[in-house]
Amino acid sequence: MPQMNLTYLHRDNGGDLTALADYERAGGYTALTTALAEMDPEEVLYSCLRSNLRGRGGAGFPMGRKASFLPKDSPKPSYVVCNADESEPGTFKDREIMERNPFQLLEGVTIAGYAVRAQRAYIYIRGEYEHQALILDRALEDAYAAGKLGPDALGPGNAFDITLYRGAGAYICGEETGLLESLEGKRGIVRSKPPLPALSGLFNKPTVVNNVVTLASVPNDLSLGAERYAGYGANRSKGTLAFQLAGNVKRGGLVEKAFGVTLRELIEDFGGGTASG
Repeated sequence: MPQMNLTYLHRDNGGDLTALADYERAGGYTALTTALAEMDPEEVLYSCLRSNLRGRGGAGFPMGRKASFLPKDSPKPSYVVCNADESEPGTFKDREIMERNPFQLLEGVTIAGYAVRAQRAYIYIRGEYEHQALILDRALEDAYAAGKLGPDALGPGNAFDITLYRGAGAYICGEETGLLESLEGKRGIVRSKPPLPALSGLFNKPTVVNNVVTLASVPNDLSLGAERYAGYGANRSKGTLAFQLAGNVKRGGLVEKAFGVTLRELIEDFGGGTASG
């Protein structure tokens, strides 16, 4: 399996990635700059299709294909929604990314917005993640101050805004349509399908919904290029994933590996084996 010098949590500069200057020194926002200068939205979307970047939220549906369902000729505005309502017991990958590398998430959301011609995105964060929400708030302030977000974020006269929305602790809001109901200020209950959110999502407008890890993968996808990115992983699962190690292991935490790693390798090589022996 080829090795990959990528990470969600740190880069090789040794800096603090919650600081915009350090993130940019580590190569941050290069993917967005390249996309705006050299690619039209359809090319960005096609790159995600060719790389077969799959959703990291559980279902594994290809992100590019999901985004391609949004109508191209709709007079309605489109939205990008980031599902950061991480509520499953023992999960913490989204939390760590938002806490340690918030700008990679913001960059990924912005690229996704460009790809679907959206002007606004929402990050729906779990209500209990107060510390992470504060970090994202500061990152958003810095991104706006630097022009990464705001009236000219996607080029002169092309606005893009990201709003952080704090949930109220309902587990059902981890499901994308329950999340959309809550984001609209209503009780979080699952919507009937069809219609799909891509056709009638937030405020009955075309909407693409992906989780934190999926959107944080987008800058790496574009930086490497579709063919190289698709060279990592196994079978239909391409790229890397932040695997969570917790419970009966000697050393818990996150380890980022290309798809195809075995459970034994994760537990023994990275988790130090089981704590109980």
